[in-house]
Amino acid sequence: MDPVIAILNKVIEENLPAINRKIDTEIINRNLDPMKYVISGEDTLGRINLGLCTASVKAGYDIKDLIGLSSFTITSLKMLDPSAQAIADSGGKEIGGGELTGDVWVEALLKSSMTAGVGGNVKAGCGIIKKKTGISGKVTATSVTVSGGGTFHAGVNGENICLEQLYFDQLHVDYGKLTVHINGLGFFNLFLAPLKNLILSLFKGQIRSALSGALTSILNDQFNSSLPMCGDEN
Repeated sequence: MDPVIAILNKVIEENLPAINRKIDTEIINRNLDPMKYVISGEDTLGRINLGLCTASVKAGYDIKDLIGLSSFTITSLKMLDPSAQAIADSGGKEIGGGELTGDVWVEALLKSSMTAGVGGNVKAGCGIIKKKTGISGKVTATSVTVSGGGTFHAGVNGENICLEQLYFDQLHVDYGKLTVHINGLGFFNLFLAPLKNLILSLFKGQIRSALSGALTSILNDQFNSSLPMCGDEN
């Protein structure tokens, strides 16, 4: 391993506990844990025979009160693939300094499960015939991990090596296990499976994307507010 990269990785390792605390505090400060409002909307689950007619069954969903994101913890952050450029004076002679750029890879996890409540209603109707029931349930995500790449910039001046800039691209959130529990829907019990699939698709799509974006922003802000981080070859 490049000795400068080894020093930068050591500096990051030493500062990681403090940065993890800053990240968790910022998650709470940005109202991401608990996240009172996650997503709401309406979708069609299928069709049902109401006797006098066949009507569309619509779910008005409301996912809220998501908790667990503040258990976020970076487990590994490594600098990779350095590309050094020596700093020279006006005559072209190296003066003992340089700049280092390269890639970075981060891995993190949630120490606790992530849960959210599911509310709303399921309804169908035509003419004077109307049916409606409430939705009450819970989504649980366990073994949640986060990973992604980015770039870094460091300055080298003699024995002094400083990480000066760190930028993460969009991070990826992965659910180890994602489960949806919905209490009985009574008249609409036939649509329990489609409703669960709808909630799962939201967590795997829009909600995952929103969580990834929020965490990417927080990591970029909190790391760069902590820079520069310096070490030396001694």
